[in-house]
Amino acid sequence: MLMCVKVIAWALTSVAYASVSLDGCPWPPDPPASDPPLCLRYSNGTSIAVNGTRFSPRRDVLWNLTHQHISAVNEFPRSDNNDTLYINLAHNNITRLSGQGPSAATTSLNLSHNPLTVNWLHAPLPVSELDVSYTTPDGLSWFADTAWARYLPQLTNLIFRSNRLVHLSLSSATLPQTVKHLDLRDNPALMVTITDCDTLARVQSSWLTLRLDSMVDANKASVGCTNGTLQSVADAFVCLVATCHPAMASRAPFPVVTPKASPGVVKGIHSTIRAKVQL
Repeated sequence: MLMCVKVIAWALTSVAYASVSLDGCPWPPDPPASDPPLCLRYSNGTSIAVNGTRFSPRRDVLWNLTHQHISAVNEFPRSDNNDTLYINLAHNNITRLSGQGPSAATTSLNLSHNPLTVNWLHAPLPVSELDVSYTTPDGLSWFADTAWARYLPQLTNLIFRSNRLVHLSLSSATLPQTVKHLDLRDNPALMVTITDCDTLARVQSSWLTLRLDSMVDANKASVGCTNGTLQSVADAFVCLVATCHPAMASRAPFPVVTPKASPGVVKGIHSTIRAKVQL
């Protein structure tokens, strides 16, 4: 009996620490017309089927794949039933996305707490919400201007916390019109610069909601705004470089939301699902 327990414990340990990929299962779907099964496939040959959790009566399906030691995503969950998919891959070992990317049914993708590399994005993400917070110790670079239309055409909510950003220039090129919510908290050295009047108008008219760390020291903030005008935004500052119409420049303060006493990851549209997606 003791020998059996030791063998089982060894088997579980070897599975837990083997290299893991999210991929199609090595067996056909049952029934044949159903969605292809998805597995955690281990380098030792073990495959474990995984499934999403359906939230009735809505057609919402949560795929909670956190803390699974996943290092490669070769296949995403898919649906042929008009389901809305929420995929949580937080707290894994993912460095880049390969394969086709998620299906058009995917509305939310959480990749936070993964060691994403500079070239992590290789396939279009048809999601409206993306969380790429708390990635590598060196942080994560901002998206190239060309990446938005090619890889993130429908993104409206971007969570980009704790990625060691220092300077971020916001314009129509670096932040397209589709983005309505941008969370940049936990980047303590960040200075946000607004470089065109369209972006200024978006922020001032509440078309774009920013979430920034509070900064009460204007002298410290001014170090990052040598070529512009430092603007107070509640307890934070942004640097305005654009020269805009006086009527626009005199509008009410920017709708920037500063952290509460116990800041948490932004909750999304459906609180029950988003709370689970953003664990």
